[in-house]
Amino acid sequence: MSDRSIRNLGTIEDVQYDARTDTYSVTLNPETADNVGATIAMAVAAITDQYLEDLPPIAHAVDPDSLDSVFQFDQAAAEGNRGCLIFEFGSRRITLYSDRSLVLAPLPNEDPHR
Repeated sequence: MSDRSIRNLGTIEDVQYDARTDTYSVTLNPETADNVGATIAMAVAAITDQYLEDLPPIAHAVDPDSLDSVFQFDQAAAEGNRGCLIFEFGSRRITLYSDRSLVLAPLPNEDPHR
């Protein structure tokens, strides 16, 4: 696992790691995270110690336009409701929230470092 690598991604502002569950919670930098799909792919590659090229295209897991549309829920987030999109990519379950937070959790019954 490369905790340092995910912290060095310029598109991520804050990283929290729960060693008990091997889950990362991150906040995307709104000024640099224009391509959410690329940021997610780079984060998964970093935390699983894989080359980005070894992961499938993120479009095989989720429609890239859906990633950007999650942020249209910003008004709901301001009112206390967060929209989210959940999908699997690499060996991680990805939860992307409308407030630009992202949770990368291992899939059940999988080696999280694969």
